[in-house]
Amino acid sequence: MGQGMQLGRMSMKVFPETQTLHVSAGKVLYIVGCGVAIAMWKFGLVWLFFALGAVLGRGRPAGCLAMGRSDSFRILHGQIPGRGSLSV
Repeated sequence: MGQGMQLGRMSMKVFPETQTLHVSAGKVLYIVGCGVAIAMWKFGLVWLFFALGAVLGRGRPAGCLAMGRSDSFRILHGQIPGRGSLSV
């Protein structure tokens, strides 16, 4: 939450001194920075729960989605399911 809030704090100090924007623009930037920071935390937590659910729910890595455990074991050891062994 740091950068957006820091931008708002500094703009609340600088805008009245330099008279570049209205005095309340700093408060608006501070509130918008807080809102964006909270929204990004929400999205991060959603993706964290998706990742945890994907790992813990399946019990195996996501790279073997279309294959069973025995098929991926055979492929790793040079055998294609339904074709016998590979000749290298």
